[in-house]
Amino acid sequence: MLYYSVDFKKLGQQLMIDFIVKVKTFEGEDLELKVFAVNVYEVIDTMLTVDSVKNILTITRIDDGYVWNLGETIEPLRELRKEIDQPDSFFRKLIGEM
Repeated sequence: MLYYSVDFKKLGQQLMIDFIVKVKTFEGEDLELKVFAVNVYEVIDTMLTVDSVKNILTITRIDDGYVWNLGETIEPLRELRKEIDQPDSFFRKLIGEM
């Protein structure tokens, strides 16, 4: 199992939660990554920044064992995130100028 820590165990007053993320890489390898995040949305956002990740298969919250089954490619989300990183372009797209 490969462990991938994205942040400190505590973030200000918000307690970080432990997650296990099963992913498939572009090389076809299945990995389990341990991620610390405030919520599942932050876990997904973190996986978008890991270039080698092609698919997020499942996300498991370790505390209670709750599982999110995803299994789809994250490329559309990754492309959307790139636009958000460029706020002017994203805003113009939202208002229909592009």
